[in-house]
Amino acid sequence: MVPRHSRDYYTGSTYWNRFRKPIGIARLFSLLLLLTAMLPACGKPGTASYSAESPAPESEELTITFSTIPQTITANQTAQLTAKITRGSTPIKDASVGFEIWRQDEPDGEHLQQAAEPDNQGSYRLKGSFTDKGAYSVVIHVTTAQTHEMKMESFEVH
Repeated sequence: MVPRHSRDYYTGSTYWNRFRKPIGIARLFSLLLLLTAMLPACGKPGTASYSAESPAPESEELTITFSTIPQTITANQTAQLTAKITRGSTPIKDASVGFEIWRQDEPDGEHLQQAAEPDNQGSYRLKGSFTDKGAYSVVIHVTTAQTHEMKMESFEVH
């Protein structure tokens, strides 16, 4: 005959049987009282908290400003695509920025994806030339430690 206390079907051990006891009403009430006593400490004046009216400083949205040099791009001539990244008025110098470029008349065609070079002043540049005239779309992908944002722009090659 097997002793009654050794019938632990899950582990084969009597050690776990002590945790199978139901929680008494007094213990449950004590636990709830303890948790209720701790709640007021969460919202004491003077502690840092953020509400919908005042977002956390790091959650301010990035501003992505796109430009081309020269402003009018000519086919088979060197051009520069630039993205200036700021948060508020502060330039973002440690982002990872990439350009995704494709011809607008070929939306399902090949998308060129190229990393941009930083200038340590918040601007990121990509130099190259376009062999085909036409309208192009570009998505600027910006990744920081806090966020990943994208902005779509377009430009013309003459």
